[in-house]
This record gives sequence, C-alpha cells and structure tokens, in this order.
Amino acid sequence: SPLVNFQYSADVRSTAAQTLSALFDAACSYGAEIGDMTVPQHYLPLLSGSISEQIVQEDASEIEALYASADSLSEIFYIVFRYRNDALGAEILKGLTMEMIEEIVKRCIQTMMSCLERRTHVTKILSGNLTGEDEKEEYNSQLGAEDGLLTPLVDSIGYLLKFSKTEFVPIFEKYVVPLLGKYLSSTADIRASVASMCLFDDCVEYCGSEAALRYSPSLLQGVMAVIQDTDKYDRDLVQAAVYGISQMARYAPSNLLAPHIQTIVHQLLALSQGNKEDAGDTIYLHEIAVSALASLTLFGPFSNLKFVKQDVIMNIFLNNLPLEEDEDEAKICHAGLCNLIENGSINLGAEAPRVMQIIGGILSDVEEGLDVATADTCERLKRVLFEMVQQNPQSVQQAYATLGPDSQNVLNAAIQDFSQRRSRVVTP
Repeated sequence: SPLVNFQYSADVRSTAAQTLSALFDAACSYGAEIGDMTVPQHYLPLLSGSISEQIVQEDASEIEALYASADSLSEIFYIVFRYRNDALGAEILKGLTMEMIEEIVKRCIQTMMSCLERRTHVTKILSGNLTGEDEKEEYNSQLGAEDGLLTPLVDSIGYLLKFSKTEFVPIFEKYVVPLLGKYLSSTADIRASVASMCLFDDCVEYCGSEAALRYSPSLLQGVMAVIQDTDKYDRDLVQAAVYGISQMARYAPSNLLAPHIQTIVHQLLALSQGNKEDAGDTIYLHEIAVSALASLTLFGPFSNLKFVKQDVIMNIFLNNLPLEEDEDEAKICHAGLCNLIENGSINLGAEAPRVMQIIGGILSDVEEGLDVATADTCERLKRVLFEMVQQNPQSVQQAYATLGPDSQNVLNAAIQDFSQRRSRVVTP
C-alpha cells in the first residue's frame, strides 16, 4: 500500500499501517472459512516488506507513526501465529522466504538500535541537572514512548523466530546476539534486558537442541542475576527470567541448571506462595512460577531433590490448576498432570476432590474456547475420571457432592462421553 510510505503525512502513514493489519486479519478469517489461504499468503510478504521498510525509514521524531507501523507489523505476525496448529498456518507462510525474514529482522534490529541509543541519551539528560518540572516531564514521556516502541519490534522478531525455528539460528547469531546479548548480564537499561531475555527464551524454546545448548549458558547468567533478587527488578524482567527457567528445564542439559537448582527452586517457591485468586496483577507471574517449578521437579530433571519435599511442590501445583494465563505453559502442565496421575505419583483416593475439581476446570476452560489442553490431554483426563468412578465410586461420590453445579455438569458430560465411546469399541 503506497499510503504506508506516504511521505507528506505521518497520520496517513499510521492509519494506513493499522488498516492493513485489520484487512489482513479479515483476509485470514475468510481464508480459514473457505479453507484457502492464497490471498493472505500473497499479501504477507508484501505487507511485512513495505511496513518494515517504512519502520526503518520513519523519522525518529514521528514516534507515534513509528509505533503505529511497528504495532501493525507485530499484529500481522500475531494473526499468522494464531493459525500455527493448523495446516492453514503453514500455507500462509509459504510466500515468506528466509531472505525476506532476515531483511525484516535486520530492519527491526536497526530501529531497536536507534531506539536504545535515544533512550541512553534521554536517561543521561534525566540523571543530569534538569531544573524545570516541565522539562523533566517531557523527557520522561519521551522515554515512555520509546519503551512502547521496543515491545512490538521485539514481538515481531519473536514471531519470525517461532515461524522459522532452527532455520532462524544464523539470523539470531548475526543480528540478535551482537545487539542484545550484552543486556542479558547488564541491567543498565531494563527494557533492553527484557527484550533480550524474551528473545533468548524463545530461541531456547523454539530453535532446537543445538541452539538450546549454545544459548542457555548466556540466558542462565541473566536469569540468575534477576532471580536472586526478584524484588529489585521490574516485573516484566522477572517474568522473562521465570519463563526462561521453564524453557531451560525442558530443552537445556540438566547439568547446566544443577549448580543453581537450590536458589532457583527456593525463589520459585516464594513466587508461587499464596492463593492465585489473590495474586491480582501478578497472576501471570504466579502461574508461570508454578509451571517452572513443576517443569523442574515434578515432571523434569530434578525429581528427587533433598532440600524440598516433593509433596510440598505437588500441593502448590495442584492448588494452582487449571493454569489459564499462558496457553502453552498450561498445555504442558495439564499433560504433566496426566503423567503424574498415570504413573501413580498422585494418590487418587486422597486427592479425589481436588483432582475432580481440576479436571472439571480444565474441560470447562476448553469448552469455553481457551486453548489450555490438547485433544489428547482432554481424552486422558476423561479416562482418569472414568477409571476413578469404576475403581473408587465412594470417594468419587463424596468428592462430587462438594463441587458446584457447573463442575458437576461438565464432569457428568465427560464421563458419559467417554463411557459411550468406550462401549462402542469392539474388542477382538
């Protein structure tokens, strides 16, 4: 769209960029309906090319137009990402080559570099001898605007990394590591540290075992600096550190985390204390701390720690299910719950009320459209319920009586569904 690059008016450029992401969304919804993504496939490289070009050319003084373009770019990639578990998602991405992806990343990184330089400059001015309150306010609002700009740029790179997986590693090495690697171990600019840690987290999670091996040591260094004193740091940075622990628990060699495991587990225990219902604004952090704790100890490499009782961690885990804040973490933990039940780590006789409440909660969430459990996990949960009814009808009956009517209905439907399908299976 020529209007995205319309040189005479920043307002026109902003409006055009925001309109393009809305149009792209409509094209994808229509494509999903008819099962044909040819239109979005055609437009994805064109839109991401022209918007990223405008981002890198935009005058830094037009911060609102710059933000509008960056936000539109990350929104377009987010729309594609929503189709990631669908064959249609792969179809949309067919036209976006690795050369194009590298060019877009290069433009985003270039813009981030300028943004970080401007932030350093403004921070220096603010720490100097500014006399007027008006002056201070003006510089602070400039700093805030630059903060806002970093987020969609980092998100855009993150989505491209998730689309490309192992193929992204050379791009990560060439552009992300030189600019952002240093901010992992230095917290001179907290927003830069958040950006850096988020992208290193993603790399360990999505880019394959070699990348996890290569980048986990740097990530761990940054994580440990933050996790040792979580009260000192911005919540976004603590969240990125905790998320990084989960990814390293799954994808990095366990001997990397072993020397630090006591500090990590104690800090995660502290972050996941208390009721989730009372967590307020910190609920996302609370839930990912629970997920990290479980991923390390209950279904991870550190299941026999001497310094903390397994039942303490199990109790925290069960008290916080179902997880709902981060769908990917929720899916992993709800599948982990099935593993713990199936391998006998959870005493179903004693835990019937809690387990039934949790299963009811997960199945309700899925019914309401939350993507917190895969079809396979839902099936396993229904089997668990069915077997509980078969093997322990009395404790199930008592547990059932303590549940609210909504949970009872969901559980009834699940048991009925499973037993009907089971009775139709003819055994030879």
